[in-house]
Amino acid sequence: MRAACSAKLQKACRPCMGGFAHAMLRAAGLASLLSVCSASSSDALLWGGATDISTCVLASPFIRSMCDGTLDARHFAQYMIQDMSCYMPGATEVLLSLYQRSLKEHGPQSNWTLFFKETHENYRVYGEAEAKGWNLEKVGPSNACTAYVDFLRQTAESESLAQAVIAFAPCSVLWDWLAVRMRRCAVPGNAYTDWIKALPATKKQADFNAWDPLLQEALQRDRAQSLQTFRKAMIQELEFFNSVVPGFKPATSFHCEVPPELAKGGIRDAERKGDKVLTCLGLGFIALGVLQWCFCQRGPIPPMEKPLL
Repeated sequence: MRAACSAKLQKACRPCMGGFAHAMLRAAGLASLLSVCSASSSDALLWGGATDISTCVLASPFIRSMCDGTLDARHFAQYMIQDMSCYMPGATEVLLSLYQRSLKEHGPQSNWTLFFKETHENYRVYGEAEAKGWNLEKVGPSNACTAYVDFLRQTAESESLAQAVIAFAPCSVLWDWLAVRMRRCAVPGNAYTDWIKALPATKKQADFNAWDPLLQEALQRDRAQSLQTFRKAMIQELEFFNSVVPGFKPATSFHCEVPPELAKGGIRDAERKGDKVLTCLGLGFIALGVLQWCFCQRGPIPPMEKPLL
């Protein structure tokens, strides 16, 4: 029997990018836009190094059952309650410590400090709003949620600020990707249609581009460690999904196939490649136009004076 979702639980969008993140994207200018054509972008490197895990998230019983409407409402509620009572407070606390650390190490105007300040505030406001009206004081954290928060805390305490940014990235970009993939699951008769429709419409690439200056610094410092940190965070997301489904054990391998019902949920690969080519061509014309405008706005070159003999 399909269970109806509680109205309280139909929206689960994670905190969105704030003004500073968008300002970073604007400040990057044309170079940041052109990064979509580059194989060295943080999207290509980090996400490209964890596609096996993202596929397993898509194939997880939680996501598949939500897509076809058979997910037990108790499992959905358990996921949401753990998110509100464990993950959000824990992650918010870690972000506050990162802001305080960055403030001490780099001062109030550094990109690191501004990023952690705004991200912490977004998490705090979102978490308090979602938990309002719920009695969560006696809810115990699950092992998966505890492990996720511990991972974030350990990264914040023992690694660079750059690695801490990477550790938080999957919480945003994975949900962006899932929202696109799950669009076709939002059909009449699916108890989770309203919840799926409420997922953020931000594209994964937009979040990556907005965070790119900070992510690129981490990649330049230590690419191998950055890839490892991102994969670990993606695994934590996968384990969080699996933890609410009885009988599932921690993943030891990531050889999953995209479920047929979700394979068509997003933009097809061929279409995505075509869009990327068109985007790059369009940006190329923009760049040429800017260069042409710059040269055309210059006054005529004065004639050379005849040298005195």
